[in-house]
Amino acid sequence: MTSFFDYVESQGLKPTKLPLLDHNMYYGILNNYDITLLINPFGLPELCISTSFPTKEDKAALTNYLSTIDMRATYHITNYQVNNHHLFFMWNFYPDTMNCNTIADFIAWLLPLLEKYHASHANICTECGCIMDDNNSRWYSISGTGITRHLHKKCCGKMKRLSQQGHAFFFKKYPTYKRGILGAFIGSMPAILLWAIAYQYGDIVVPTGLAVSFLVWIGYTFNCGFRGKLKPLILYGMILCSILIGFIIHPLFGTPLPSPYATDPFVLLFMSHFMACFLFISIWIMESIYYSDQKKSGLGGIVKLK
Repeated sequence: MTSFFDYVESQGLKPTKLPLLDHNMYYGILNNYDITLLINPFGLPELCISTSFPTKEDKAALTNYLSTIDMRATYHITNYQVNNHHLFFMWNFYPDTMNCNTIADFIAWLLPLLEKYHASHANICTECGCIMDDNNSRWYSISGTGITRHLHKKCCGKMKRLSQQGHAFFFKKYPTYKRGILGAFIGSMPAILLWAIAYQYGDIVVPTGLAVSFLVWIGYTFNCGFRGKLKPLILYGMILCSILIGFIIHPLFGTPLPSPYATDPFVLLFMSHFMACFLFISIWIMESIYYSDQKKSGLGGIVKLK
C-alpha cells in the first residue's frame, strides 16, 4: 500500500481527506491533465481524469479504441467509463509493492493517447469549454463519487444547482432564484391576506408573522428555488414585504375599533416582524446544519478543495 501513496506523491498531486474514504484522495495536474487518484471504500485503486472532447466523434473514437483492448488482461482494469466530462478507471487489485508499476504504466500510456483524441487540458473548463486561470477557477469534489473537477467559479454554480436538483425531496426541476422568488410570492399571498384580516383583531396579528415566514419558505422551497447565498436575503425581503403589504391593505377587511388600550400599529408591525424573523432564522439554521451534515457524510453536494 505504501508504494501507491509514494507514487502519487511523487507526481506532485495534492492530498485531501473526504468522507467515506479511509485514505487521502490525491488530485492535481499531471502531463497537462486534471487527474484524481484514490483508494475507494472497497480498497481498490481508482483513476478519474476530468476532461471533455470538442466533438462527439473524438469521444466515440476513443471509446471504440479502448473497446478493442483487453483492459483487464493488459492493465488489470476491471471497469472503465468514458463520459462527457470525465474518464473513469478502476483496477481489480489491492495496491502493494508488486503492482503499483501497473498503475504508473497505464497512466503513462493513457495520457498521450488523450492528446491523439483532442481531450481538453487542465486549463479548459470541462463545463463551458473556456480557458481558466488561477483567479477564476477552483477545484471541487462531487460528494459521494470520488470525482474532482477543475471548474470556473460560475460553472460550479451550475454544478451545485444540478446537485440540488438530483437530491430534491419533491420536484426535480432545475433550481433557480427566479423560480424561488415566484414560489415565495405565491406562498406569500395567503400569508398577506391572513395578516391583513388578523390586524383588525389587534394583538392576535403578532403570531401571524410565523405563518408569513413559514408560507414564504414553503413557496420558495416547493417551487425549486436555488439554495445559494442569496436565498436568505430573498426570503427575508419577501417576509418583510408581505407584512408591509398586509398592513397597507388591512382597511379592506375592516378597521380595529378605537380603544385606549390598543397597541400602537408600529409596535404590532415590529412584533409580527420579530416573530417572522425568529421562525425564519430557526429554519435557516436547521437547513444549514442538515445540508452541511449531508456534505460531511459524503451523500451529496459540491465540496470546494483547498
